[in-house]
Parts: sequence; C-alpha cells; structure tokens
Amino acid sequence: MTLVSDLGGTSHAADRRSRPARLHADKDAELFFTEIGPGSAITGVLVHDIPTKATLAELELPDSLLSGGVTVQLR
Repeated sequence: MTLVSDLGGTSHAADRRSRPARLHADKDAELFFTEIGPGSAITGVLVHDIPTKATLAELELPDSLLSGGVTVQLR
C-alpha cells in the first residue's frame, strides 16, 4: 500500500474503499493489474484521500512484503 506524508509528518494511506475512485481515475487500470519487472516503467494514477490544506512531502512506494520499497521526496 502506498503512503503519502505531509509536511506535518502525518501519513495518509490509500483507502481500500477508494477502489472505485482509483479505477475511475486510471481508466486502463494498467498500474494496478500489470506486473512490473526490473528496469521497466509504467504510468498510472494513485488515489489518496488527503485533507485539502495538507502540503505533501513524500510518497512511499512498496516493493514487496520483504522489501522497504522506495521513498520519493515531493518537495
């Protein structure tokens, strides 16, 4: 599950109930239903429910259950 953190340090997890919004935002659903191999790239839309006044600082993308994934700085 992806996490988005704001400048205040609050983490916002993707809500499993947001699946309809996720599928609406990413009409091809390519990001969620395609296995991505090493060295490959894919484009898609991630949907999170975040307060309107929050300023995002980083995005944590998981790799697998056995890996810490990667954290991407947004600012």
